[in-house]
Amino acid sequence: MRPLLHAALCIGFATSPTLLQASSTDPEPVRWTTSPTQVPVSAGQTVNVILHADIQAGWHLYALNEPDGGPHATEIGVAQGDIPDLLSVSENPPVERYDRVMARRLRFHLDRADFKLQLSLPADSPTGPHTVHLLARFQACSDKLCLPPRTRSVTTVLTVQAI
Repeated sequence: MRPLLHAALCIGFATSPTLLQASSTDPEPVRWTTSPTQVPVSAGQTVNVILHADIQAGWHLYALNEPDGGPHATEIGVAQGDIPDLLSVSENPPVERYDRVMARRLRFHLDRADFKLQLSLPADSPTGPHTVHLLARFQACSDKLCLPPRTRSVTTVLTVQAI
């Protein structure tokens, strides 16, 4: 399994946006949920799962690809030790606009983002239900401030059926 999330990233900004220090009182402007698109599945099969990000009004979530030196691009992964391998991630089209806090043109999502994950189940996957931990590492900003990058985990269950 290929871990796609990095343990820690240091972000340096050429400009000085207001960046909150992480604390228990930070706002949570992004709520993550999931919905499988095919269940049950067979060992050796690929399955698509949709990871949804509902974004509070006034906030935005950065796209999967952002230029170097900018905000933390969203990263999606599967927890190490879970049975599926992550083959690919795609996203609904982000908007491209000038970001006042970052003082540059960037790609981000408003209101909602959907990430389509293509997962591959090994041919020797045991039958039965398997909890899969989907990981999202992301940064959310408003027009006035940016929260530090954070990681959230969302679970879904894939049921492997006998062939």
